[in-house]
Amino acid sequence: MANPKNYFNSETGRKAAAKANTPEAIAKKNQTKAENRLVKGAIYSQLRKSLLEPVTEKGNKPFYQDFLEKVVKEAKKDPNSPSGQILIKQIFQDDIITQLDAEVEKYINRDIDLYQFRLQKKLFQKQKDVFNDFISRRIVEMCSRRAGKTESNVDVLLKFCAIPDSPCVYINLTFDNAIKQCFDKVLEEASRVDLPIKKKSKSEGYIEFQNGSSILFKGNKDKSEADKLRGYHFRCAIIDEAGHQCNMQYLVDDVIGPALMDFEDSVLYLTGTPPRRKGTYFESAFNNKKWTSFHWTMAENPYIKNVENEIQRICEEKGLTPDSSYIKREYFGEMAYDTEAQAFKGYKVYSGQVPQGFVPDHIYCGVDFGFADFNGVCVLAADVENKLAYSIYERKFNKATVSQIVDVIRYGFETGKKFLLERNQFAELSNCAIFTDSNEKSITYELSQTYGLPAYCAYKYDRAMAMEQLAEYNRTGRILIQEDGPIADEYEQILYKRDDLDNITSELDDGYHPDITMAELYAARQFFYDCGLDAGGESKNKQTGEF
Repeated sequence: MANPKNYFNSETGRKAAAKANTPEAIAKKNQTKAENRLVKGAIYSQLRKSLLEPVTEKGNKPFYQDFLEKVVKEAKKDPNSPSGQILIKQIFQDDIITQLDAEVEKYINRDIDLYQFRLQKKLFQKQKDVFNDFISRRIVEMCSRRAGKTESNVDVLLKFCAIPDSPCVYINLTFDNAIKQCFDKVLEEASRVDLPIKKKSKSEGYIEFQNGSSILFKGNKDKSEADKLRGYHFRCAIIDEAGHQCNMQYLVDDVIGPALMDFEDSVLYLTGTPPRRKGTYFESAFNNKKWTSFHWTMAENPYIKNVENEIQRICEEKGLTPDSSYIKREYFGEMAYDTEAQAFKGYKVYSGQVPQGFVPDHIYCGVDFGFADFNGVCVLAADVENKLAYSIYERKFNKATVSQIVDVIRYGFETGKKFLLERNQFAELSNCAIFTDSNEKSITYELSQTYGLPAYCAYKYDRAMAMEQLAEYNRTGRILIQEDGPIADEYEQILYKRDDLDNITSELDDGYHPDITMAELYAARQFFYDCGLDAGGESKNKQTGEF
């Protein structure tokens, strides 16, 4: 037999060694090793799956449990039997628990890697960039329509569910939307990568996996929905349609944020198309360096063919041009606000002090109560005879106690009375009153009975008509609000809905809930009534003096 040392020192041996260490040969060996690991992992996965199957169709015990029971029974009967000797050897082996834990951990990690490898197999590069971000804890995806965002969300959810005991939540605008968007897709994708499911319920919006992980499907149609998520804990949370969600700051900061604190590697994802309105939480997060932002359009989606032709077809179908805000926002993924659908388009403001020539004869203090959202207090100083009013006090705040709310209302009301008397020494204080939201009558009652203030529940019927009247009075300059104040900020965000053909409707978009605007509306409705405008009616409490 030839001496190995002589072979490697020979010219033939040196050439063979050089050939085996070329970049191509090394890459081929690494690829073979990776493929072998995946094949081995797949074999182990299938073996474990087979071991978990019942012994018979009617049996309720997996194969390994039945087998182990027989081994233990035989060992107890005869310790000198092969089964007995195997158990004795293993029981007394040094540090068996640590070794078992290490082996279990190794197999779990191998499973996780295998599942996550399979999951991203169908993803294109932009989706993979999101999927393979294992560092960021706050992620924003702003995409156009048909960019593959839903598929990305599904695989991200399953990426976390591959990790044992990982509770996840997917939140859409409504529960029905959440189920329609992702439920079936999660089941299909889990089946494709062989991630076993323990139970599922579409009506309850819940999927549980064999490894203890789960996905909860929820909606966020109003402020009460967010509170239903209190008490949960999550490793992954996805808030979809984030640019159109209501009450986002409360949902993120007060509900979802604390629910993610139990896991050091927890991640919050905000996903969706660019928002219609200015000043959303979604846009703020996208531009915040503390968040990791991703952006792509359907042009980067290889599964969408002839993008330009598709956009042209959509434009023709809706009677739009490619430079319309709708097409820019929805199909090019650009930040293009829907200013045409603003309910308070063309509103008038004043800066600094109210002009000295303005002489009021009435003070209307409007109040909107909130906790999950904001409290709002607005004081209108009005000249009823000339149908002109200025918003002289605007305050928007949340998370306040009843006593704090009462203090703000009293301060605003006293500010209004002082302004009235300074401008009109002949004014009657009986023309000063407070009009509140009716959902907290106890506070209104306290203002009236404890503090002796003229506080009444506001007239709240025919709100759509009243909002149109308020918008008209703002547009024509008969009500002027403070420049850059909280009411002006809300006016920028209050939009009308659009129908399927992108036509503006007369219904307000419920993706944004105004607070201080409602306080202004409660004050303005009494102003309209006193001006002789057909405002529908006035506060019943004011008419009767009773609650």
